[in-house]
Amino acid sequence: MTTVLLAGRMASSIEQPLVKALGENGLAVEVEAIPDYSLDRFRNAVGGALVVVTPQLGSEVIYAASRLRFVQCTGTGVDRIDTMALDPDVVVATTGGHGQAMAEYVIGTAIVLARRLLHADRALRRGSWAAAGFGADRPGADLAGRRATIVGSGRVAEALIPRLHALGLVVTVIARRTTEATARLGTEVDCRPLAKLNEVLSTTELLIVAVPRNALSLGLIDAGRLHRLPPDAIVVNIARGGIVDEEALISAVRAGKLAGAAIDVWSAEPPDAGIRQPPTDIPFRDLDNLIVTPHLAGWSLHTSREREGQMVGNVIRFLRGEKPERVLPRAFA
Repeated sequence: MTTVLLAGRMASSIEQPLVKALGENGLAVEVEAIPDYSLDRFRNAVGGALVVVTPQLGSEVIYAASRLRFVQCTGTGVDRIDTMALDPDVVVATTGGHGQAMAEYVIGTAIVLARRLLHADRALRRGSWAAAGFGADRPGADLAGRRATIVGSGRVAEALIPRLHALGLVVTVIARRTTEATARLGTEVDCRPLAKLNEVLSTTELLIVAVPRNALSLGLIDAGRLHRLPPDAIVVNIARGGIVDEEALISAVRAGKLAGAAIDVWSAEPPDAGIRQPPTDIPFRDLDNLIVTPHLAGWSLHTSREREGQMVGNVIRFLRGEKPERVLPRAFA
């Protein structure tokens, strides 16, 4: 009997919808869910799986997946899927629907940082009304009139641009392929090539990093590029770990060389959400102009429901011999 293996935090939420959809389509398939992503349990179960729905898949598991033919990633990126270790015939697909949630995360954190709301909240909790309000050493800043630079021209940029414009920001997009980006985002959008990034940074007051992780993007925003930003700049990193130099970013925030930062993705993210450890050894707990979150920018009720539908639909399509949606170019070419 064909087996579908579900792993990770979305396993429980899609198990019943998937079982229902399989029945409605007359597909006799066994479904197994491993919501805690236990590596040993996953490795033992993957040997009989034709389909795996998972946030990560390393070579230590792939070697045991002799029947595997379809990998449905639970997120939009595949940097935690070892595609090079997979058989070339294995189909790999991703999910979407995260643009709105990530755009709202960027705008929300940018407003909190610009208006110094964390500082005001902590001051008032200590009983200091003056430090929190009109007696503060300096008031918070507005976003309107500032220049925002989005590094990346994908779905997140598409969702961000109209929202940033609505708040009165001037927007520049850094894209690998400016012609394609302009055609998709609109000719009114200021799209510039990656080679112009250094030039743009000197006037960027809100830097949003939303580029996929690959050989070209690793280490892209290093200490040197962070140093080019003006001291009132805010950095929001919603890309992937390793693209922004975390140590340099936190150090710049601490030294007052940047107004603030929001970090949602980390170079060393725990494989299991139950692991209780900080994402970095760099001290950050005392900073009230730094927002840190555990890779949740794209995770909302809306995104969760939309992705559940996408994943169930893709599994059904594959089992019926149809082409899944959002397939990587390596398959169904």
